[in-house]
Amino acid sequence: AVQGGIRMARDLCSLGLGLVSSFDASAAAHMLTSVTPGLFVQAALGRLLPLRQRATAVMKSFAAVNADALDPPHRVAVSLLCRDIPMRWPPLEEELRHAIVPVAPLDREVVAFSHPTGVDAADRLLAEAELVPRFCREVLSTTVDDLGRKPVSACLAAGLVASAKTGRLDPRAACDEELERTSQALETDQEQETLEAVRTISAVWKIEAADPFAAREDPDPQKRLVARLARMAVDRLRSGELGF
Repeated sequence: AVQGGIRMARDLCSLGLGLVSSFDASAAAHMLTSVTPGLFVQAALGRLLPLRQRATAVMKSFAAVNADALDPPHRVAVSLLCRDIPMRWPPLEEELRHAIVPVAPLDREVVAFSHPTGVDAADRLLAEAELVPRFCREVLSTTVDDLGRKPVSACLAAGLVASAKTGRLDPRAACDEELERTSQALETDQEQETLEAVRTISAVWKIEAADPFAAREDPDPQKRLVARLARMAVDRLRSGELGF
């Protein structure tokens, strides 16, 4: 516990020092000799606490209607931002950013923010999570509390199957047999399937279709959310993992 506290303080100081010095090496070196570490921690928390406030609002809104609606990357990122000191789990920014099965970080894997790149990545995930209720209304023609105990990407997978016969992304229009047949019939070109899913979703949401394999840092959270959910929905159809 003591070592964890020391690492957290070190990381927060590193983030805060970078923020107050505008990441200028000379300015940072001067501040290390003239400014108390508490100022660096305050600067770091000044950047992180607004994220915690937003994350808490998201978590409360989903807990009130359907705690299962958020997909694993969004759910974990938001829950970590809700901690007294917001934290991050680096795998969410890399290999688990499209996870479709429940994931939970070990305590030793959760770290404090030490650089703006991690903060920006968490901010992007949070902004996507904030859009999920709107996505449900405007794309899936449903609400978060009507999704049942399935995450959004699972319902989107059903909607993509339904769109082939109805022209609408309505997850209620796809039966289990259709989902199973689609899963078995999917071609091996997963990239093309994902591109087509993005185009279909983007057309319904009336936004420009983004490249799902290059959208992780797109400034538009709608495009990022569509790209992430499309990749996850296709993964679910291919794997048969259509709910928890």
